[in-house]
Amino acid sequence: SVAILTLFSISSFSKGETLLADITQLQDTSKTLSFEKADIKPKFQGGDESTFMKWMSTQLVYPEQAKKDTIQGKVIAQFIVSEKGKVENVKILRGVSDLLDKEAYRVISQSPQWEPAIKDGKPVKVVYTFPVVFKLR
Repeated sequence: SVAILTLFSISSFSKGETLLADITQLQDTSKTLSFEKADIKPKFQGGDESTFMKWMSTQLVYPEQAKKDTIQGKVIAQFIVSEKGKVENVKILRGVSDLLDKEAYRVISQSPQWEPAIKDGKPVKVVYTFPVVFKLR
């Protein structure tokens, strides 16, 4: 079988299901904004979240055991893009299996630097909620 990794942007995800970021669980929450509240969204390699999705698709490896066991589904991850553009506090909010959850976590944790979000002319931390769909065909 062929493994297909599908990534959805935050905007397309929010149209389907509503999953609010649990900002209360994040460190230093008084200075962390939701993605939507930034005046200028963070940029990944000069692009937006679709550029991040493309990068993720080149980095994700469908775990062999998950393929053998036909494990598939949507992993919901959350992370912060700091005011310096670093990806921090990666969490799995809703997992599928240990294998898929760890792979989504691994790749997001290794994200290159972002350009930080801007609010009122200053760099700010923002929280992303990001679905990663693992699908076998």
